[in-house]
Amino acid sequence: MPKFDFPLQYLLMVLFLRFGLGIKTYLAAFSAGSGLTAYINLQLFVYIFANFFGVAQPGVISDTAGSSIYVIQLASIFTAYFISFVMGKYNFGFSFIIQPPHDFLKGENYLSPLNKMFIIGSLISFVTILVTLYMLYNSNTIGLLSISLLTFGISYFLSEKGDYEDARNAIEAHRIRNKES
Repeated sequence: MPKFDFPLQYLLMVLFLRFGLGIKTYLAAFSAGSGLTAYINLQLFVYIFANFFGVAQPGVISDTAGSSIYVIQLASIFTAYFISFVMGKYNFGFSFIIQPPHDFLKGENYLSPLNKMFIIGSLISFVTILVTLYMLYNSNTIGLLSISLLTFGISYFLSEKGDYEDARNAIEAHRIRNKES
């Protein structure tokens, strides 16, 4: 059932992050959506590169098996591992997500500006994953790459804003503590 592959991957990733690692659901959805759209972009760049060098034909984008598919998948996996290694070595990533497991007994204000951004980012990522299916089966590589890059850019912008909000809140808490002393 290749048409359900992306939505099921997204759902399973969110469930694993939520129940396996103990990350709050809206943050798990944001992380999984950002990760999937980043991986879609990576695979599309590998596909365009493989197509340029004649390794993959234009119709291969909607196939599920074959040597071209395996080359694209292997190149994408190795590239993703390399990027993950670099990100881990230099501490890149979502620093606004505290180390799991999260405290689920503490109340969460889902209407705070920061949480609204993460929820909106999660919804945009989910819609992108659904639109990806449509574009994938219509072999619309440029449209797929465009919407995927846009979604990843929005997720990155929201994560940077989240980092800024966390830093600002920490400074504000420090100022309040110093005033009380």
